[in-house]
Amino acid sequence: MIGKMRILGCAAAASLLAAAPERAPVRIGPEQPIVIGQTPGVVVTGLVPGRVARVHGFASYQRWQKNPSGQWAPIVAIYHSWADVMPDASGRIDMDRARVRAGTYRGVDGYGLFWSVRRPTDPILRDAGPAAIPTTVPQGVTRVIVTQRGQTVGDTVLRFREAPGLTIETVADGPLNGVFAAPAGKTRLPTLILLHGSEGGGAASARALATQFAGQGYAAFALNYFAWDYERLKGVPNIHVNQPIELLDRVRGWLAARGEVDPARIGLYGHSKGAEYAEVAAVRYPWVRAVIACVGTDVAWEGYGIGDERAALPKDFVRPKAISSWSWQGEPLPYVPLQAWREGVWFDNTARYEAGRLADPKAAAAAAIPVERSDARWLLIGSRRDEVWASGAMVSRLANRLRQAGKGGRVTLLVHDHAGHQVCGSGLSPTYVWSEPSSDPRVKDLGAEGAAAVQSWRAMKAFLARAL
Repeated sequence: MIGKMRILGCAAAASLLAAAPERAPVRIGPEQPIVIGQTPGVVVTGLVPGRVARVHGFASYQRWQKNPSGQWAPIVAIYHSWADVMPDASGRIDMDRARVRAGTYRGVDGYGLFWSVRRPTDPILRDAGPAAIPTTVPQGVTRVIVTQRGQTVGDTVLRFREAPGLTIETVADGPLNGVFAAPAGKTRLPTLILLHGSEGGGAASARALATQFAGQGYAAFALNYFAWDYERLKGVPNIHVNQPIELLDRVRGWLAARGEVDPARIGLYGHSKGAEYAEVAAVRYPWVRAVIACVGTDVAWEGYGIGDERAALPKDFVRPKAISSWSWQGEPLPYVPLQAWREGVWFDNTARYEAGRLADPKAAAAAAIPVERSDARWLLIGSRRDEVWASGAMVSRLANRLRQAGKGGRVTLLVHDHAGHQVCGSGLSPTYVWSEPSSDPRVKDLGAEGAAAVQSWRAMKAFLARAL
């Protein structure tokens, strides 16, 4: 009897197993390309609930480094990120909301899988898996592999694109050079003039910047006001000396003729040197309604580019007596002279800039940017471990000027304690690719910088929604 019951029990179990539905396959989305400037929206479904999943990201990047012969050469390598996440009761992970328990980043950050990719030799990648590490990944995509208990359960490629449905126009009219972008078919939109940094302008970078903001619903003109000679932008200066601020009024005139643009709602965005440009313009033009100064400055600085191998100057070039970065009505603005770079004298470029300020306090006082004269709304972003210039301290001084003038309600200040200069992108830039991690408290924390870039981008979008 007992033997018969055992046979019946085995048969019943077999019947139940046969009747159990197969698990849905693991899927990794989004299936459509990720729009740069929007939250990535990575979602994994079909996982085993209650079992930690490891989500890996692989991407190729090119960086310049010295080869065995001591010469600089471009090297392409595959960079790797990973994050341990617990699926919900349905076997789903939403990377925008999931808390990462361990990995190349921590906490809740939907951008983390992209900005935290590490070099292949990084110790945090040791024994991270998966069993088969990709040996090739096309540039411009991220390959995502998901494992549970060491077994690969999902594998896909995520692609990126600029926002669809945009009107995009390249402008090349002498010094009026750049890219205009706006949502197609829309009229009277809030509008931004976008200003690059000391890296200089370029056709591709201007398009990327314009479409990033146009994808958020703005009309946007990314101005190439200065470019190194290799960009071959005819009519655009390739030294940054006594740049006429009035060029922005010409851009405004061009924009006013566009149906997509609301001339009463124009703001300025600038990062680094472009932030300086936005600041000196906003105090002179009452039509500037809002300003984002990302890793900006509180003074105008000496210009640069003369003698740089990237700047092709005519044979009859005459060095001007005043080498300001900016001019107004034909006269150079007061500026802080820079110390010549000497290896081993300063820890970084920030120390060199601050040495110039300390060496000539009168020049620094004369070069101060009087932001309190502007009635614009301001978003000021800086970092306390900025290796290019002391943006954290400098934007804080700007905010204090506005508060002391009774305009504290018109300023939003965001200062990142542990980040460096690269906090002004769309949140996707890989912070570990071009910089080396360091335990020196004077050096930026690369993980903090990646998170800060995401925070900055979100702050920009929220500010623009309020101010324009």
